[in-house]
Amino acid sequence: MAIFLKHSPGAGAAGTSANAPSGHKLLRTKLVALAVLAWSVLPALSTSAEKQQRTGKARVRNLPDIEATPSGQTAFDQEFNLDSAAGISNTSFDYGAGAGWNIGISLLNAQLYSGLGTASAFQPDLLINLEKHWLFGDSQLIAGNQSGAGILPQAAVFMHYAYLDAQQHLDAWDIDIDIGSYYANAALAGQRSVGAHVNLEIPVADNLRLNADYLTGHNSVGAATFKLIYPLPQHWQIAAGVQIPNLPGNGEYIALCGFYWRQ
Repeated sequence: MAIFLKHSPGAGAAGTSANAPSGHKLLRTKLVALAVLAWSVLPALSTSAEKQQRTGKARVRNLPDIEATPSGQTAFDQEFNLDSAAGISNTSFDYGAGAGWNIGISLLNAQLYSGLGTASAFQPDLLINLEKHWLFGDSQLIAGNQSGAGILPQAAVFMHYAYLDAQQHLDAWDIDIDIGSYYANAALAGQRSVGAHVNLEIPVADNLRLNADYLTGHNSVGAATFKLIYPLPQHWQIAAGVQIPNLPGNGEYIALCGFYWRQ
């Protein structure tokens, strides 16, 4: 998942959290409690997810960024997943529509090379992104949806991914924590799946940060991702890391490199 340095856009909000009314603090506590409940319950639900026919795209894919894009500004994410079996490109453009809304378009799972046969030839997924952010001081609740067409050798299929995350910035340690849940249909995940999402981003040295992300589920989206992120001039960032799929056959370790730009 392409996650931009989340403490940067939230810095102003974090500075006002000390003066936030008690109602906001109570709501924030409830949001965190709900997220913890989702984390504890949803993995059990995912084990009983309805089995459906696979599309043949049994590759771990990068999923939506959940960082708010400021109103009237744009964001660009480009990531590559590379191993001996296949090279995959994931590209996203997002626009801040105001009032906490983000809209965008993604071209995902576009194979650059493959040794897996026709099922993994160049067949990108064209998806529309819609996301809503509710800000509460240094916390926020994010609900999102990503839907569109997955291109297969025989035909196009409808792909759908929905998610709900609670995000907390710990200003004293400059740490970001996300806890939430997701739903993915069979065309995207290989089987209809419900699972949990956890993300942690911490400072390492100077401007270098470590982002650790985990999606539960024995499916094509479930994976652990670890990457180091470093800022560059002109609003760019670069990242390098590794992705470890939960599903056997998706590769043991997949190299990841990314380039991100914010207006």
